[in-house]
Amino acid sequence: MKPLIALRRLAWLGMVAFSFAWAQDGAAPADASGPEVVHSLERALIDSMKAGGALSFEQRYARLEPVIVRSLDVARMARFIFGSKWREFTAEEQDRFLEAFTELSVSTYAARFDEHKGERFDPVSETGQGDDRMLIRSQFTKGSGDTVAFDYMLMRADGQWRVVNILADGISDLALKRSQYGALLAKGGMTAVLASIDRQIKRLHER
Repeated sequence: MKPLIALRRLAWLGMVAFSFAWAQDGAAPADASGPEVVHSLERALIDSMKAGGALSFEQRYARLEPVIVRSLDVARMARFIFGSKWREFTAEEQDRFLEAFTELSVSTYAARFDEHKGERFDPVSETGQGDDRMLIRSQFTKGSGDTVAFDYMLMRADGQWRVVNILADGISDLALKRSQYGALLAKGGMTAVLASIDRQIKRLHER
């Protein structure tokens, strides 16, 4: 294992241990309903914003990490991003991508939800799509009064509801990443994809 990868894994494990007690209160339980999963995630994001400057980036990361890991089905997201190519990767490549993508997701939320100026989430609708699929719509109101429509697509596997895609005003970040990572994969394989994610994470930490 490369030294940088080993170091990041140790840091990641340290954050998990540091935030375990918070996770018990902040993350939705394993048998939570779809709406409970979404509301838990949104509540954690608003709480992170309300903490504002009282928390460092690393502290916001530690608080948000267990909620985001519980809320998002990162493995299913990865299969959507890469399609049939996902099965062609080695187990190590898959593990490295899942770890890096999780770190990128948490880092993105920790960087963006860092200040509260009256922002809030309001539920809009819940639509079941069979026994194991659900679409939950929510509205995010900014401090300026402008709004953003959030559509959460959830699936239930092994009795657990988790988010598999999020659309903001109809735009799927996952679809954008599918295009971006697909181009990187064609040029430089998984090494290029991971290098790009690593650069994104570093920029978020430096904001």
